[in-house]
Amino acid sequence: MSLGNLFTSLAPVAAGFAFPGFALAAGAATGAGIAALRDEDPLIGAVTGGLGGYGGGQLGTAAMGPAPATVGAGGATSATTGVSTLAPTKGTIMGGATPSATIGPLGAAQGTATPTYSATTAAKNLFTNPGGVISNLGGGDMTTGALKAGAIGLPAVAGA
Repeated sequence: MSLGNLFTSLAPVAAGFAFPGFALAAGAATGAGIAALRDEDPLIGAVTGGLGGYGGGQLGTAAMGPAPATVGAGGATSATTGVSTLAPTKGTIMGGATPSATIGPLGAAQGTATPTYSATTAAKNLFTNPGGVISNLGGGDMTTGALKAGAIGLPAVAGA
């Protein structure tokens, strides 16, 4: 068991954590690069690194907190899809927005700021509120989040 092997196994996870929008590619590039430097098969390194990067991206997204609610049809909110199953309220127009609202494609409200991802904020949240991050990773369930976090870290332990 080597500390160097542990760090090289965790490097794709860290790359996915830092770039969750490109987690698969970041992990694959990191894994392939490490494999090439160690005179191993870069293709296998890219595959395993991509899996680690994907897990790191999920962890980074969970560390930023729950997804903000978005405006859906009829003015109802949904944290997952942005579309409501509720009937439109009286006075709404096609697309589900009131005439005074600024609407975009498919009735989506415009002007709401998209939260930006910050790896430093996510890392801070990971260390200051690990229970909240685990809960977010599991979709609100601590047990599911703990199992997912264990699955993310398992390759690093096996590689060490």
